Amino acid sequence: MDATTTTQKSEPFLSGSQIIWGVVIAIVIGHVLMILYFAFKKSRQTDEVSKSKTAQLEILLHSMFAIGYLLLATCAITNILNPGKPFLMNLSGSVLITWLVVIISYYTWAIYFYNINLGWSDEKWDRFRMKPADSTKMAPETNPYIDETFGLPPGTVRGTIALSLVVVALALTLHSFALSSTVRTNEILVDNFDFVKKAFLMMIAFYFGAKSLETFQNKPPDPSGVNKDKPEGDGASEDKPKEGGVVKVDG
Repeated sequence: MDATTTTQKSEPFLSGSQIIWGVVIAIVIGHVLMILYFAFKKSRQTDEVSKSKTAQLEILLHSMFAIGYLLLATCAITNILNPGKPFLMNLSGSVLITWLVVIISYYTWAIYFYNINLGWSDEKWDRFRMKPADSTKMAPETNPYIDETFGLPPGTVRGTIALSLVVVALALTLHSFALSSTVRTNEILVDNFDFVKKAFLMMIAFYFGAKSLETFQNKPPDPSGVNKDKPEGDGASEDKPKEGGVVKVDG
């Protein structure tokens, strides 16, 4: 009798759905604790400056939790639509989709804030309209960043590209963990992310190259004064011929 050996595939300790539910429970508990903490902190604050800073920090943390909820919802939908795919592969796609939604949402708000509201919030415009008519000179008449890309503050697009590069690298790393580390005989290996990598390289070269060129063009003068132009009328300057005249040379 021939001895046959069977190899069993080791299954993961936790499935994708179990990981999602565990992360959901952890995020919800953390969010509730954060809400209770800020409610307690604001109840003990009396000055308006501290309350304003606390409110801004609370909005920032609420936004981060909203991004986490969006990522979990996208990951759950991706796992439902692709039940046969590995969890890390679905997670990598969810990261890209979530980041795309975040970018679109931010740029929608930023373009409205700077190009339509001219850098003021709706509440600030409402307070301004309630003031007397002689205070109209304080209102902005145009977007302060009208000459920049999309009318946004300088570096916004370059910063978005840099962060997008980090997110794409994270998604590709998660996707690579789900791929097999070996290739079968006569099997063709296709790089499905080749276009994405080349597109990001082109955008990085354009935007960061343009920034470097702008920096070199606006280079400050040499502090040593070696390359500084000599002022006109200096005694050390050479004699120059006048129009239609002749320079006299001492013999």
